[in-house]
Amino acid sequence: MNQIYNYNFNKEKYFFYHSLSITCFSPLTSLYQITHLYNLPNKNIVFLENSKYIYRIFPQQVLFRCCQLHASTFCKDNFSPLFAFGIIGILQGGIYGHSNLYFSKKLNITKTIKIRDYFRGPLFASSRDIISQGIPFVYCDSFNNQIFHNNKNTYYFSLFMLSISSTILSHPLHCLQIFIQNNKTLPQLNLVEYMIKKHNISLFYKGIESRIILLFLTNLFNDIFLKEIWNK
Repeated sequence: MNQIYNYNFNKEKYFFYHSLSITCFSPLTSLYQITHLYNLPNKNIVFLENSKYIYRIFPQQVLFRCCQLHASTFCKDNFSPLFAFGIIGILQGGIYGHSNLYFSKKLNITKTIKIRDYFRGPLFASSRDIISQGIPFVYCDSFNNQIFHNNKNTYYFSLFMLSISSTILSHPLHCLQIFIQNNKTLPQLNLVEYMIKKHNISLFYKGIESRIILLFLTNLFNDIFLKEIWNK
């Protein structure tokens, strides 16, 4: 196996830029999705009122994402990019869990928070990010080549198309993980069955508009910052 850790200033710089860029949007997305998934009264007002608290979790979110990128880069170097995005998903589940549960407690959706609750539903998280980030990252070049005959002018349009479709496919997994993180009483499989029956097809679109924007930006930042490191 490759050396586990090799300090590289350029790599750290790109990891920091990537983490900072995504964190500018991700906590807002978490808050927006919670207000819509739980169909809170006056959800737009609730969203605006609580968005001012993002600064309290912002530094931790940036730090968590930097650590996430180090772990996933090791997995990419020694296994494969899709496996790395699976690891990103599990760790990302914890990062989302951190912001989801922070806002859920503020909105009285959940009463107590433990660190282990951040990582509930790891299979959902891993599958979600393999679909939502792994597919656009790994297959964008091939997709652009097949559909647009490798036209460089259409590359980012191809990325946008893959990002939207993979976001829609992965959205139920994301919603289910939020429900799992906020409900510690029911066994996870029973909770999933209950939520699928309750929400049905709406799991594909509740709060998805914010994720479409976030994941296109995430996939764009992956292309700009992550490929710069991973392809070396």
